[in-house]
Amino acid sequence: MEYGVTIFPTDYSISPADLAVAAEERGFESMWFAEHSHIPVSRKSPWPGGADLPKMYYDTFDPFVALAAAASVTTKIKLATGICLVIQRDPIHTAKEVASLDHVSKGRVSQLKKQLQDKEVLERGRDLKLVAPIAARCLLFA
Repeated sequence: MEYGVTIFPTDYSISPADLAVAAEERGFESMWFAEHSHIPVSRKSPWPGGADLPKMYYDTFDPFVALAAAASVTTKIKLATGICLVIQRDPIHTAKEVASLDHVSKGRVSQLKKQLQDKEVLERGRDLKLVAPIAARCLLFA
């Protein structure tokens, strides 16, 4: 069985590069970073873990930038997103980021976990009726 490591990379957590080096030295197979483009001002649905959403959700780095930092100081550990909010991204830019990360890491991009956050989509002014076609288009590229 192989194990990976995951965090919400922020300016107050261990740096993605330092974590990657430590994880690779300890034999971890992969590292996973989540994504939140923003947190909706209106918090209509409660966070399942309790009353207040943890600060790291508000402050998390872009996962591809953090994974690129990790790739730059490692040679073996696989790189993945725990959550990538594909519907909130431009599909061409997302595909280019993933392809670039895979190239600079010499083929170590392991997985792109896709997720839709309705509240974040609505706050960006997108029509949820259009989500399925947009998501399908994004998935072709990501």
